[in-house]
Amino acid sequence: MSAVVISVSILLHVAASILLKSGAMSLRAYTPLDILKNPYYLSALLAFGGQAVTWQYALRTSGLGEAYMWTAAYYPLLLAASALLFSERITVPNLLGTCVIIAGILLLADSKKGVVK
Repeated sequence: MSAVVISVSILLHVAASILLKSGAMSLRAYTPLDILKNPYYLSALLAFGGQAVTWQYALRTSGLGEAYMWTAAYYPLLLAASALLFSERITVPNLLGTCVIIAGILLLADSKKGVVK
């Protein structure tokens, strides 16, 4: 169950970041009122709220080290989303860094041997 909750938490974090980018791109003016009325920003707040709730549950039901190692998956997911949704360039350093992150997650997960329940 913890693995599912951790995954949902990470995906909500990615969604919130995508929504914030969409909000920033949609604003004509950066006044507090425009930001508060922007549906992308409001949706991002909801996603961050959901992420906070699911993350607290994940921390309650799994070890801190086991839960936090999976948060590194945020970066490759966000890189892919930025390329797909915003046509942002993925560079060689992006790819190399992503490979290092994924390798690190796999090494840590292998060393834990099923600790995330």
